[in-house]
Formats: sequence, C-alpha cells, structure tokens
Amino acid sequence: MSPVATTASRPTPICPIPAHLRPTIIYSGGRKRFHASRNPDLLRLMPGAYLHAVPGRRRWEQRFMVSLARAIAAQQLLPSATCLSHTSAALIHGLAMWTGEPDVYLAVSGNPRLTTTTLPAFRYPSSGVPAPIDPAHPEATPIRMHRRRLQLRDEEIETVGGVPVTSVLRTAFDCACDEPPFNALSIADAALNRHCRPDPWHRDSCATRLRSAHACWEELVARHRGRRGIAQARAVLAAATPWAVSPGESVLRWMTLVMGLPRAIAQFPVPGLSKDRFLDLGWPDHHVVAEFDGRTKYRTEEDVFLEKLHQDELESLGWRFFRATWSSLSDMRTQADRLLSMFPLEVVSRLSPVAGLQGGGLWGERPPGVLVP
Repeated sequence: MSPVATTASRPTPICPIPAHLRPTIIYSGGRKRFHASRNPDLLRLMPGAYLHAVPGRRRWEQRFMVSLARAIAAQQLLPSATCLSHTSAALIHGLAMWTGEPDVYLAVSGNPRLTTTTLPAFRYPSSGVPAPIDPAHPEATPIRMHRRRLQLRDEEIETVGGVPVTSVLRTAFDCACDEPPFNALSIADAALNRHCRPDPWHRDSCATRLRSAHACWEELVARHRGRRGIAQARAVLAAATPWAVSPGESVLRWMTLVMGLPRAIAQFPVPGLSKDRFLDLGWPDHHVVAEFDGRTKYRTEEDVFLEKLHQDELESLGWRFFRATWSSLSDMRTQADRLLSMFPLEVVSRLSPVAGLQGGGLWGERPPGVLVP
C-alpha cells in the first residue's frame, strides 16, 4: 500500500463497510502457477487482481462488492497513487450515492502519463455471481479508472480500514467538481450527515459542525479557483444538507432544485399529526410534502394499510402528498410534472432553477442505476 502522509494525532477511522460486504481480492503478482481460469469464481478486475465472487448476493450487493474491490485493488497495484479519491473514497467511507457502479478514482502527486483506463465490465444476474461481459454489449456499463493530480494537504488524507482515502469533506468537494450533479449532491449530503451527526428533534445542535463544514468547502473552492467544474461544485455544496438520509431523497431534492421550486425543508416535521413524523421534503407555505419511498415493496398488507392511513391523515389536514420511488425517478420529467401540479400558479410561474445544478437536467440522460435497493 502506498505510503501516505497523515497527521499523527488523528485517529484512524474504523471501516464502516459491514463485514459481509467486504470483498476478497486475489492478487496474482509474479506467481507462476496462478491460473485464474481454473477457478470460475474469480472475476478479473484489472491486470493482476481478481475478486472471489460470493454466490447468493442481491444484485445491488454484487455491484457494491465489485465496485469496492476495483477501488481497493487499483490503490494497491498502482505505486504512483497517493490515495483513493472521489467516488472511490466515498465507497470506502460508506457514503451512500445514487450511481450504482461508479468509476475508480486515484489521486496522484505528479502528471500521469495515462489518465484514463477502461476496466472489465460485468453483468449482474438476479441470482448467482457476476459474469464478465463485453464492454460493447448494450447491458454493459463502461467503467473507467481515472488518475487525477490533486493538491492534497496532510489533513485531507485518512486511512480507513487500511486504505488511504481523501477525507469525507474533501471527497465531497472533488465529487462536486467532477461527478454528475445528482450523484454529487447525494454524496455531499451523506458527507454532511456524517460530519454533523444531526438530530431532527434538535436541529440547532449541529449548527457549529455545519458551519465548520461549509468553511472547509469555502476554503477548498477558493484554493481551487479555475479548476474545471468549480462552478458546479459551488452550487452542489451550497445545496447540500445534513438532513437527507438516503441518495433517493437527495436526488428527489435535486429534481426540485433543477425545476426551480422554492427550497424545501428537509426532514420536515408535519404539525398536527397524531404521531410524530418527519417527511423528507416540506413546503409549509404551500402545504406540499414529498416523500422518497426506498422500499422496493411493502413487506405485509399491514404495511400498505398503515402507509395509506398516514397519507389519508396528511391529506385530511390539507397537505398535498407526493411520493417517489426508485423506479418512478427513472422518468423524472413525468415526476416533475406531477409535483408541479401540486403548487399554485403563482409558484409555477416564478420557477427559478438553480444555476450550476443542471448537468444533463431532467431532459438529459436519466441517472444511471442505484447503489442501494
């Protein structure tokens, strides 16, 4: 593993990845008798590195383990790498993101001779283990390994679970510069949540930590003036909130900002309910609330019934209720129209999309994949 300059007094963070999702990587090195073809459970990640595939994993778990293994193997095998950065560092930190199979990012101190390399692609079945797939196949997601020259200070590098990575706030900054804005916002939200440790019952309790995070980001933006993507980074980091609790919620909020709706209150406590409940997004001035439902299905009929009761109670109090799911957000234009129909004409006629967050916008390519079910 590459030597990394770290601050001696700073504790080494514990790896947040659950043990059952940590990949087993086999390095062939200079072993003459190593024959990967004799073991069908070995997946070639890159020259010299193989993942020992584990059967019985859900599709998102397969993607996660392959993505994590790619990042760790790349850092181990490239001696010029200072640490992992961007989405690769976010994976190690356990920061949830929207993109299901992110590229690999390595921070290097010098100018790399080769900046981008295409890595082997895989197909992820509903059962079994991942299978190699031709990168030109329609189902293949092109995965690339990027070497980026980054100006990193000692305090911006940590060792997490034995892997050197950029710090949480630095990771969010780099993603804000270079990732699509919807994914960058989900990572920035997760970074603030990790840094601030917010309590929805006492919203002011994390104010000091929130100010320190924004001060850190403002210093990074000033230090990297002129960097490509810095305008997007300003917009993403300004829009980030510690209150979002899932990438789906972050992408839903991104959609509202790109639409130009007024800023919503994240984790909004709806007054007057028979039971205390926080909704993902709320516009109290217009009596509109929005909820991202991350469940792929309700477990029992009772779950469905209780959720219907919650919605009925909200609507009886005069609130208009918008629900989004993983599948519905694949068609954001339709969801945007649904949400706009809940606002009065004076709001719709004064929409003000946030500059810098557009990316491909609602009419570009849909956000690819998801990391968690």
